[in-house]
Amino acid sequence: STALYDAIGYALAEVLGPVRGQRNALVVLTDGRDSSFAYQGTPLWNDPLRRPGSFLRFQDLILGVLQSDALIYPIMFENEAELAATLHESGREQVRAATRVAEEHLRQLADLSGGRFYRVRDVSQLEGVYEQIAADLRTIYSLAYTPARAERDGSWRSVRVEVQPDKDRGFLTARTRAGYYALRRDASPSSPR
Repeated sequence: STALYDAIGYALAEVLGPVRGQRNALVVLTDGRDSSFAYQGTPLWNDPLRRPGSFLRFQDLILGVLQSDALIYPIMFENEAELAATLHESGREQVRAATRVAEEHLRQLADLSGGRFYRVRDVSQLEGVYEQIAADLRTIYSLAYTPARAERDGSWRSVRVEVQPDKDRGFLTARTRAGYYALRRDASPSSPR
């Protein structure tokens, strides 16, 4: 069973959470399918203590991503065809549905963290993806500002960054986080609010 959400949550809270003052990034190579996935609203397993997959729900993982300062770079390894080849039609439909949800979730993790989503079909593509991620991490800019509301009350603060077109290079794209939580100085970034 794959506990993908638990693994990402653990890495954000326990491994990267205590690290301050440096750039943090999490690269996740996965097919994106957490084994706790429910198909068409029906849980695959009724007993949460015996079911495979994560205890952490995706919605809770999102909160952890928003509270973290780590960039997430999911690399989705496509294996839908191999999985579906051995199944009957209902099983193939379940694999297709799980793949759609997996891609949506991985894209969301990348977008919310300011990282980038990748999809690969073959191991030979990984070297190029890792080179792009390394180049990305070398060319990240950090911006600072003073918020209008200085109190640290744990509330969500939206931030929007716009880039003016450059006449020599054309349109530029800024990949950014949508905002941050104004955590209290004594608050742990891994504790949900």
